[in-house]
Formats: sequence, structure tokens, C-alpha cells
Amino acid sequence: MDDSVAQSQKKTVVILDNSPIHRSRMFMAKMKEWEEQDVLIFFLPPHSPELNLIEILWKRIKYPYTIKLELNH
Repeated sequence: MDDSVAQSQKKTVVILDNSPIHRSRMFMAKMKEWEEQDVLIFFLPPHSPELNLIEILWKRIKYPYTIKLELNH
């Protein structure tokens, strides 16, 4: 993340899920520093897989039959 922040040349918004690594002490300690460099970090609400695109992709990969079920309704 530090590398991305260093390369950022304009205000940037980063939206993260609630993975433990994103909530680690080390990560949280850096948030103020990143904010001072115009990198704003927001977290998805807990238990919101419908807002997390990778969760939707994983669902379709793991359970391809759900696509057919969704289309039938």
C-alpha cells in the first residue's frame, strides 16, 4: 500500500473489505499518514458480500448452478 500511496498524484479513494490484514494494527497506524497524502480509505460494512465484487465472482465460480437459479426467478 505504501508503494501505491507514494505513486498517487491525486486524491485517491480506496475501498477495502474487512479482511484481518486490512484491520491490523500496522495497517491502521498508517491510515493517518496516507490520509495526509490524499489517500482516503473506507471499509465495506461487515457481512456485505453483495458489495464486494470478488465475493460475487467467487460465488459464481464455486456455485455455477446459482446463475441458472437466479435467471429463473
